[in-house]
Amino acid sequence: MKKTILFLVLSITSMIVLGCKQSVDNQTSDVSVVEFVNVPGDGEIIEPFNMAKTEITNQQYVVFLNAALRENMITVGSPTGASSWIVLDVDGNQMLNILGIRVIKDHDKDGVYELWEMENPLNRSMIEYDSDKELFNVTNPDSVDWETYFDAATYPNVVDQITDWCEFYEFWPAGVTHEGLDVISFSKDIYNADGSVKNNITFAGHLDTNCELPTLEEVKSWPVNHIQYYGARGFADFYGYELPSLKELQWAGYGGHEDWIYATDDGTINSNNVVYNGGYDRSTGKHKGHPQPVATFAPNPYGVYDLSGNVAEWTRTESSEPNNCRQNPADRGSSGGDSVPTMLRIDGAWPRPDIMCKISDCIVTEINRGNDHFGFRVVKRE
Repeated sequence: MKKTILFLVLSITSMIVLGCKQSVDNQTSDVSVVEFVNVPGDGEIIEPFNMAKTEITNQQYVVFLNAALRENMITVGSPTGASSWIVLDVDGNQMLNILGIRVIKDHDKDGVYELWEMENPLNRSMIEYDSDKELFNVTNPDSVDWETYFDAATYPNVVDQITDWCEFYEFWPAGVTHEGLDVISFSKDIYNADGSVKNNITFAGHLDTNCELPTLEEVKSWPVNHIQYYGARGFADFYGYELPSLKELQWAGYGGHEDWIYATDDGTINSNNVVYNGGYDRSTGKHKGHPQPVATFAPNPYGVYDLSGNVAEWTRTESSEPNNCRQNPADRGSSGGDSVPTMLRIDGAWPRPDIMCKISDCIVTEINRGNDHFGFRVVKRE
C-alpha cells in the first residue's frame, strides 16, 4: 500500500514538474522559426539577400527575450508609474517598454481630449514579465484587467470607458450588451446635435467588427510593437541576422514592379490586402483598430508580407545618409534642440492612411521612440 501511494505521489510530482518545464520551454526555446524568402538584387547597388517573410511576432520576440535574459544580454529595469517598464541591452540602450500603452493624444490640437480621438486599448504592449520567475510571456487578453486602462487618474486624458469598445463586451457590466449597436471604425460623427455622445454606438476596427476579443494564439502572431531601435537591432544581433536597409525594404516592397505604389499582391491598397486604417482621411476621425496576425493578407510577388501595413519597421539606415524621408517634428533630433540619434523607418502600419503606406514613404525617427505601431523584420546573408 505504501509503495502504491509513493508511486502515485512521485507520478503526480513528475507530471507537475514536466508541465512546468514545458511551460517554461515554450517561452525560452530557440527562436521560433523565422521564414525567409530570397530577394534578387537589382544588378547594380543591391545584392541578393534573404528577407523575413513577416514582421517579427510577439511570440518570436518573447523567445528572444528569455534567451537573452538567460545569457545576461539584457536587463529589466524597475517599473516607473503605470506605463513605463523598460528592457535594456548590455550597453544600457532602451529596447522595449513592456508597459507601453495605446497612444492618448489630442489629435486635432484644440486643447481638448475628445472621445473620437481615443485609440483602442488593445494597442498596449502584449508582452509581460514575471519578475518572480524571471520569465517573459505573451499576454493573454482574456486575463487582463481592461477596466484599469480607462482610469483617468492612472492614465491622464483618457475620456472613454470600457463600454465604448465592443471587443471588451465580455468585461462590460452585467446587463449591458453590444448587440444592436452601430460599430464605428473611423469617424467623428458620434455626437448628437447637443454635443452628447450617441447612445447606439460602439468602437472597433474595420477588421474586427465581429467584436470578439483576440485570443492568446492570435496575439502571439501579432507583430511585436512598442519596439525601439535597439530592441530591433538586439534581436537581429542575437541571432546573427541584420536589420534591412531602407533600400532593401523598398526594393523588396516593389516585388519586381518598380512602377507599383504599394507592397501588395497587385500594387494597390484596400481593406482586403493591407492592414491599415481602411482608406479613411485622417481629418475625419481616428482609427479604432489594432495589429492583425502577420500574413493576414496575400504576400507581394517576392513572397513578403505586410510591407505596406500592420506595423512600421525599423531599418539599419542612419538618417544622415541621403534620403527623401519625412522629418518628424516631434523628434528633437530632427527639429533642433538637444541632439538625439535618429534612424530611418518605413511607416506603413495599422493606423496609417494610404499615403503613408506607399513603398516610398519613410520617416526620420529617434532611436528611443517606440509606440503602438513600431516593429521590425530581419534579413540574413548567405
